[in-house]
Amino acid sequence: MVAALVSSGVGEGMAMRVMTIMIAVVVLLAAGQVIPNAGAQDGQLATEVAELRTRVAALEMRVSVLDGTPATAATPAAVAGPPYTLRGTVTVTDGYGDPVGEVCANRGAFEDINPGTDITIRDQAGVIVAMGAVGEGVSVRLPMGNPTAAKSDACRLSLLVAGIPDAPFYSVEVGRRGGLTYSHAELEAVGWEIALNLA
Repeated sequence: MVAALVSSGVGEGMAMRVMTIMIAVVVLLAAGQVIPNAGAQDGQLATEVAELRTRVAALEMRVSVLDGTPATAATPAAVAGPPYTLRGTVTVTDGYGDPVGEVCANRGAFEDINPGTDITIRDQAGVIVAMGAVGEGVSVRLPMGNPTAAKSDACRLSLLVAGIPDAPFYSVEVGRRGGLTYSHAELEAVGWEIALNLA
């Protein structure tokens, strides 16, 4: 992995830091595997573990972008709950041509979709039941683009919303872009991980 990062233009020092961070976070996750099945009194710890998992996914996505190989899709895991934690990504096709693998921010028509943007979860009655925020973005090259291009054609940001209660249907809205509806069964089937796209 370090060799792949170095050959992709990342300095050896940075490559080692990325690997060190990934190892440290994975160790923390391994230590916290029992938390999702714990009682309600451990809800805060469960949320922290969910956030760490999201950071690991973001690191893996960034490393896969740098070494030119797609990240392997994980098999949806059984999710204990409620409350549930929704994770995922929102990919904005920006066309700005930022260097692949670098931290990105959306501009122009999509400047409202950036780190810190609200994520609102509503139940079938339209009542807000949970709130989260968009995380850091990474410049990526989409599959239909030029596979050898050094520039990106999209900005992919992480999503995280914790503390979602039971409901038959949910509306997921990023910013003020309108909500997308999912049934509880649909989210269970994908392990509470979604991928949104804006163009």
